[in-house]
Amino acid sequence: DCERHAMDLNSDSGKHLDKDIHFHEQDCSKPWEIVPCSLDLIFSSNFFEHLPDKEALDQTIGHAMQALKPGGSLLAIGPNIAVLKGRYWDFWDHHVALSDQSLGELFEIHGLEIKRAISRFLPYNMVRVKKRPLFLVSLYLRLPFLWSIWGKQFFLAATKPWPFFKDDISWLSAWYFPWDSPIATFCILTTILREVTKGSQSLRRTRFFKRGC
Repeated sequence: DCERHAMDLNSDSGKHLDKDIHFHEQDCSKPWEIVPCSLDLIFSSNFFEHLPDKEALDQTIGHAMQALKPGGSLLAIGPNIAVLKGRYWDFWDHHVALSDQSLGELFEIHGLEIKRAISRFLPYNMVRVKKRPLFLVSLYLRLPFLWSIWGKQFFLAATKPWPFFKDDISWLSAWYFPWDSPIATFCILTTILREVTKGSQSLRRTRFFKRGC
């Protein structure tokens, strides 16, 4: 089981979600009402280009970075202006011009590590065309050589790095050092003791996380 969240400014969006999904009716560029370091995965498809400007996108990625657990992933799909050129603006509500390179740079500015970048992935127009049978979609995804022909949208996969020890450890917080969980605390202290016993010169590789051992 997992806890799922959805975010949208449109209140009607909540009506189309499963009952166990936590719906956040809010502007994604404003502070998220989600516990920091609590999400394993954030997925966005054909959304970032609809934000009003670069500042809103920058703030959104900052909030996503804060909400992700260390090791958590941010996956993004969107139209690639480097491939589409002028056709990128065929939709009236596209405001921010993005490519896999520019969005990837923004991810890295916020400290995310790019794990996979595909400049040509899905076809551009999935809305204004006749609905395709699911088996054709599945076949397309299984044949990457087709992506270079019809792919007009990018795919990016990035992860939030694990925090490492520094001389100044004031950055430690309850989200990284879960004293409220006896089992996790025991595992952390055991790991530290083992490292010290082995005479390790550094604890830089010791990781603190909230989910346990």
